[in-house]
Amino acid sequence: LVTHDGARWLPRTLAAIRGSRVRPEAVHVVDTDSIDGTADLLADAGTTIASIHSAPRHQPFGVSVAQIVSTLPDPDPEAADHHWIWLLHDDSAPARDALESLLAAAETHPDAAILGCKSVGWNDSSRLQDVGLTMTGTGHRSPRVERGERDQGQYIETEEVLAVGSAGMLIRRDAWQTLDGMRPFIPFYRDDIDFCWRAWEHGYRVRVVPQAEIAHREAATHGRSEEHTSELQSHHDLVC
Repeated sequence: LVTHDGARWLPRTLAAIRGSRVRPEAVHVVDTDSIDGTADLLADAGTTIASIHSAPRHQPFGVSVAQIVSTLPDPDPEAADHHWIWLLHDDSAPARDALESLLAAAETHPDAAILGCKSVGWNDSSRLQDVGLTMTGTGHRSPRVERGERDQGQYIETEEVLAVGSAGMLIRRDAWQTLDGMRPFIPFYRDDIDFCWRAWEHGYRVRVVPQAEIAHREAATHGRSEEHTSELQSHHDLVC
């Protein structure tokens, strides 16, 4: 879980983690020098959070994830089961069965190294934000659905996609390590599609799991912070 001035949304995200039907083995947080009440909320989270790490304010999302992964013990190479990394933003609240659905899809589709959620509106879960991602001919990141399209259960199949959003992304740890994580020079809200694109190039498969729902405020897109807003305005195209 990466946090950045997310005090307005973090309580709902933490509550969603606590209420998850299948809980992560451990929840690790990187806070990028938040200047609102985020640090206090994290300190009060108790046993919900296993560890809290500090990072510079401008540290990219993928670097923050790598900061945590580097502290985890190496997985047992003899273990039959894969180890997984679940990425969350401070403004992303997974449904109670989201992680359960992702792991079930991973078991059904063992070829998938990256699985993603169906993203819905923070205030209106009947409105779709994305069900997997693609790119336009000019290199722009694009959802595979009409923005604000009403969710009427029309997307039910777990299917292969070019990419999935980083909010709620489930990654096999060996794939993360092979790809060396997300590239730090790719801007926020472009790093996920670049990461998945490289996964395909390495022979991994990416799937979206519509049964795994996550409410996402997309605060950076809507001007949550000056540095994220300026970053989004100055990087219109994806460079791969």
